[in-house]
Amino acid sequence: MEHLSIEFIERYTLHELSDGEIQEVEEHITLCPECEDRLQDEIESPAAMRYSSVGEISRMMESNRKKPARR
Repeated sequence: MEHLSIEFIERYTLHELSDGEIQEVEEHITLCPECEDRLQDEIESPAAMRYSSVGEISRMMESNRKKPARR
């Protein structure tokens, strides 16, 4: 069995995968304890939290740009 790449696991934790790719990851980790551990490590890593925070900030900024300016 081929393992999931760390990049693929990172994209999963950052919610950057298609529905089909999400299903692929979730099916794979049920069969592969090593990838399940790697996924858990990535979820708990400070980097995942940092990227998640950056994503949240980016979405808020984009949302604010779409609002009409106050006068």
